[in-house]
Amino acid sequence: MDLSAHHGKGFSAAERQNAICLDVLDAWFDPSPGVAKAYLTSLSSISHSPELDSESLRSAIAYKKHLPETCIGLGAGSSEIIHRVFGSRIGATVLVLDPTYSEYRFVASAKGAIVRSFALDPNQGFRITLPALVDAARGCDDVVLVNPNNPTGKYLTREEILGIRESLPAGCRLWIDEAYVDYCPAQTSVEQDASRVENLVVIKSLSKSFGLSGLRVAYWVGVNASSVITPPWAISQPGITCAVAALEDEEYYRPLWTETVRRAEAFSEQLRKFGFETWAGSLNSVLLQLPDGIHAESFAHRLLEKGLVLRTPEGMGEVLDNRFLRISLPTIALEPLVTERLKSALS
Repeated sequence: MDLSAHHGKGFSAAERQNAICLDVLDAWFDPSPGVAKAYLTSLSSISHSPELDSESLRSAIAYKKHLPETCIGLGAGSSEIIHRVFGSRIGATVLVLDPTYSEYRFVASAKGAIVRSFALDPNQGFRITLPALVDAARGCDDVVLVNPNNPTGKYLTREEILGIRESLPAGCRLWIDEAYVDYCPAQTSVEQDASRVENLVVIKSLSKSFGLSGLRVAYWVGVNASSVITPPWAISQPGITCAVAALEDEEYYRPLWTETVRRAEAFSEQLRKFGFETWAGSLNSVLLQLPDGIHAESFAHRLLEKGLVLRTPEGMGEVLDNRFLRISLPTIALEPLVTERLKSALS
């Protein structure tokens, strides 16, 4: 079993094969019927090269999101965009939340940047204090906010984010990762603002809230996005075709996004009854704090023996010590089984 530097405890493919894997924040629901039909249709294209510049996807995003095409960059998943775009544009000092999605800290460190942490207090519900955040950003070249934050599920409003942008020095880039923003109330996204506000960049994933994790499709929005080179044939034709279909089927997904937040809170309440401290928000997961005397790594091994894989806190920062785990929201059918196994593992 390998220990990943920034993705938690890595279990082997053989260990994961017969387990319920709840360590990655994939959607608990299926893609829309329109996406399933589009995927079957796209199978005839797999022996041919995809669109050179993914032009049909760019046009669909521009139309559905009311964005200029010149402000849209594409990528094979948000992680690819983080490595290629964020990794190539960051300055000497980067401010990230603690805890937050591990890839930003990892990429910034790998590029030689000084990484500052803005610690979020569990006793305060992991809320972000805006004046303190702006103060901590002094002297930074880049500030990264995952909104809603992963793994806490807490989010900032559009007005709060734009207020942060106005309070930062003009040359400081503000990166907003909106991988899970569809689980937030409407009008939370700042992607339209990023198309006209300098040094505001938004990274968007079509994997999570549209159930397309296996296809690796994402985009980013910035005033000068078109000036950043995207490799040719960056997204497969099935990925392009299914992403376009998903954008056209938003009416199918919207009730599922609302149900995700409701289910996460109900799941969180259930787990509290067993002795976990829990946090849920606008995210398809629950953050767990284990009872005193139980460490995350040993508990993860205990759960693996029961056929469950959860996310350990490595790489997310220093606030989450060895008593924290993150669990993705299981499917409705699997939730009773997952709940029972978590309960029995505490015995």
